[in-house]
Amino acid sequence: MEYVGGVKKEVGQPVEYKKYCLKVGNKYTNKHVYELADQVGDLIVITDDVTLGEDFTIIPVDDSLPTVWNKMRLFDTDQFPDEGIFFDLDIRILKDITDIFAPLEYMALLQTDWEDLKDLKEKTIGNLYGYCSINSSVMAWNKKTKRQHVWNQFQKDKSKALRLFDGIDKYLEHRHFKNLSFFETGLVGSYRCNPNADVHIMSYDGEGKEWL
Repeated sequence: MEYVGGVKKEVGQPVEYKKYCLKVGNKYTNKHVYELADQVGDLIVITDDVTLGEDFTIIPVDDSLPTVWNKMRLFDTDQFPDEGIFFDLDIRILKDITDIFAPLEYMALLQTDWEDLKDLKEKTIGNLYGYCSINSSVMAWNKKTKRQHVWNQFQKDKSKALRLFDGIDKYLEHRHFKNLSFFETGLVGSYRCNPNADVHIMSYDGEGKEWL
């Protein structure tokens, strides 16, 4: 028995899902791509850096979407027809996460159970799109997951969405919350707030320095 991509499997049994990450812009370095690949095995990189193609399968992207907004592409079944899982580059996998692939009606994301959401809601009163209870650091889907309609709507809303929301999380929170599934509580979490989570979201300063 061994772990491949955080999933327990019999030796020789193929892993059927694909694993993705995003490296666009300069927040993360190639080093972080290699560190994630050490944890998950074969990794497909959505990127504007073609040099990563020497060691990884890459999906090149242009500048039509800003940095993290490229994660919206995962909702498009034409671009991503196979079942898969996406990890941000500040992820550390600690245990078996097989259960992450339970039947998913919609794209699965995180609910920020490491935050005091009641307190956050109070702090964002008066800020129409300030509140956000979800996190897209880990996303998973299978072939039956309903996700194409989210991409289609985003294509119609894109210019307005980029103007109103400061990232994919708040856009999904305020425009598509009912079209999302969520991982079970405690499966994925912030290292500072949930040291027992199976997957940790670490902190990175974005300037090429080590993990905080």
